[in-house]
Amino acid sequence: MRSILVCTLVLFAGACAAAPSHAQNRDPLQMLRNADANDDGVVTRAEFQANRDQIFGRLDRNRDGYVSAADSAGRRLRAGRAAEAMERLTTGFDENGDGRVSRSEFVHGPALLFDQGDVNGDDRIDQAEMRSLREAVEQRRSSR
Repeated sequence: MRSILVCTLVLFAGACAAAPSHAQNRDPLQMLRNADANDDGVVTRAEFQANRDQIFGRLDRNRDGYVSAADSAGRRLRAGRAAEAMERLTTGFDENGDGRVSRSEFVHGPALLFDQGDVNGDDRIDQAEMRSLREAVEQRRSSR
């Protein structure tokens, strides 16, 4: 259940950064690969967190330092979907329970997809781990 929540949160973050028509086609593993800042085929936790920091910058539309319902105003997503996505984001990342997500909560929050991919716990997802993670995601999708 938690891995599904994280995939949803990752997809939400990507959806807010991209056009809504692409949101449903977003691949969480592609987003992990996009975090590979030096293009060496390995995603480090530091690169993953730096990518989250960039995503946060796009999500915090009113630049108040938090992602909250105020940031979804004017979004092209239907109001119900935006509210649902915000609720999921808050549930997953709002560590102090104030109803909004700070930059630190988002950047350093749950990284379940990364953690699942980092099988050996070295804070890096190499090509072999990425292949294994892709297989696990595809298997999960086909069993639905």
